[in-house]
Amino acid sequence: MDFDQLEIFLEVARLSSFSRAAEKRFRTQPAVSSQIRALEEEVGARLLDRSGGRVSLTASGKLFFKYAEENHRAPQDHPHRNRRDRARARGEIVVGANEGTCCTSCPRFSRNSKRDYPNVSVSIRRSDYARILDSILENIVDFGWSHCP
Repeated sequence: MDFDQLEIFLEVARLSSFSRAAEKRFRTQPAVSSQIRALEEEVGARLLDRSGGRVSLTASGKLFFKYAEENHRAPQDHPHRNRRDRARARGEIVVGANEGTCCTSCPRFSRNSKRDYPNVSVSIRRSDYARILDSILENIVDFGWSHCP
């Protein structure tokens, strides 16, 4: 379960609609449905009743909604804990970026990452635009970032 799934679940529950939640989260409706299905599988309970014209919370969904709301607010409610957790983060992130991104956005990204996550090293791997996706799929980089050519 990840933070994104919690946010999507909360949005669907608040709006009682997969399509309106998708629109608000800038996703497709099938992507939102897939996230909710995966969340329900992971939790081991049906959280939303999809029968009829509207979406509503099941009994398990009502309990999970409270949990999701509390955890969704946690970083904002506890800024010191959030700062402490970021300081404990360790490891390396490898970013695939094209020439334009390396020159314009990566320096600021690297500087901010070092400030916010001092124990995480960020490596920028320069690549042409067409090769960035392949680098992600081949696990050469953790994520790709490029300005379109």
